[in-house]
Amino acid sequence: MVLGETPVNISASEIGKSIIGNLPPEITAKFGFLINILEAIGIVVLIYIVFLIIKAFFSVRMNERIKKISNNVEEINQKLDSLVKKKMPKPSKK
Repeated sequence: MVLGETPVNISASEIGKSIIGNLPPEITAKFGFLINILEAIGIVVLIYIVFLIIKAFFSVRMNERIKKISNNVEEINQKLDSLVKKKMPKPSKK
């Protein structure tokens, strides 16, 4: 037996399993509950990300529609201005 030598071919999962295997059952049960909570939080985060993507898509479409409506309103304003200028009577001099 040589002190200070560690096996080179041990993976991180094997080390994790050996650490968890040596812990008392009360602590490992708490880890299981913690893992369940983290999974639930992960699912909620994924749903929120999907919601944000869908919201961004609809936001882009809505902004395009607003831009189109704004252009139409500008065009209508120009046409109304030209009509008002034609219809306005010239002020009479008294």
